[in-house]
Amino acid sequence: MFSSLCFFSSWAEPLAHELDTLGWVERVRIDPHGLLLKAKLDTGAESSSIDAADISFFKRRNKRWVRFSLRDENGTYHQIQRKVLRTVKIKRFSGNHRERPVILLKICVGNVLREAEFTLEDRSLFAYPVLIGRRLLSGNALVDASSMMTINPTCPVETTISASKAPSRDSRSGGAK
Repeated sequence: MFSSLCFFSSWAEPLAHELDTLGWVERVRIDPHGLLLKAKLDTGAESSSIDAADISFFKRRNKRWVRFSLRDENGTYHQIQRKVLRTVKIKRFSGNHRERPVILLKICVGNVLREAEFTLEDRSLFAYPVLIGRRLLSGNALVDASSMMTINPTCPVETTISASKAPSRDSRSGGAK
């Protein structure tokens, strides 16, 4: 019988553990805020992205920063601020280009906590608010395309920051993800 598992190359450090097998959709946690979200593990995508609302840019110590809101599984919005690493141009199917900011976030997938780059975008029309690409998955897991929700985020929680309530965007997205 054909197995629908995809293998990824090694992490930066040598593999000292057996690779976890994850489904194509998993629950992840964004730290230090402790936000639980569903993520699509997409081996066809190189980079990762996260659903962000109310994106606004500002300067802090002459560096470009971004303020945005993330919506957790309970529908609560959490305002987050991060330094912008760079912006990337994403080519759309229509041929148009769209610029997106790239930031660092800590994400727990299974038992692995890793700081990774994410582009911020409006994913409100997508089924899953987080898309995890190959760059984040690489060497960490086997992805079983026939499975979903196989593991919960079990990384030790670092520091949890209490979230501030941000404005709802339900009127824009119809409340669905």
